[in-house]
Amino acid sequence: MNYQKNNFISVIMPYYNSEKYIFDAIKSILNQTYKNFELILLDDGSTDNSRKIVDSFSDKRIVSLINIKNIGHPASMNKLIRSANGDFIAIMDSDDISHPERLITQLNYAIENKLDVCGTSAIAFGKYENKIVPILEKNRDIRFMMIFGNPIIN
Repeated sequence: MNYQKNNFISVIMPYYNSEKYIFDAIKSILNQTYKNFELILLDDGSTDNSRKIVDSFSDKRIVSLINIKNIGHPASMNKLIRSANGDFIAIMDSDDISHPERLITQLNYAIENKLDVCGTSAIAFGKYENKIVPILEKNRDIRFMMIFGNPIIN
C-alpha cells in the first residue's frame, strides 16, 4: 500500500559543526521520492560554516532553528520533537545520507506493521567505508546490542 498523500512527516536534524557532511545530508532528504514532509534543522551553536551551508538552501519544506549556545544533542532533539508538526517523526543525523526512498519505505513499513518505532540497516562511509550495519528485528537481539550502544539506525 502507498501512503504518499495521507501522512505528513517531520524530519528532524540537529547539527553542530557539521560543515563536512551537512550539505549532502540535507540534499538526501530534499531528494526523497516521498514529498509530504518538513525538514526541521537545528543549529546547536555551531562555530564553523554549517549555518551558512544550511542557509544556502531555499526550499519551503525547510524550517531552520538556532540555539544561541550549544545545549547538546539530547536537549536539541527534545526541542526538535516539540517543534515537529508531522504525523510521524524521522530522525536524520547531519553526517548521514538517506537513500532516496527512505521515507516512503519506512512510512509504509511502519503503518503496515503497526509499529511505533522503525529503523533500518545502513552502509557506513568515511573511515568506516562500506561497513554494513545489519537490521536487528528481534527484541532480544536489540536489547542485547544495547549493552554496547544504540543499535537502532534512524
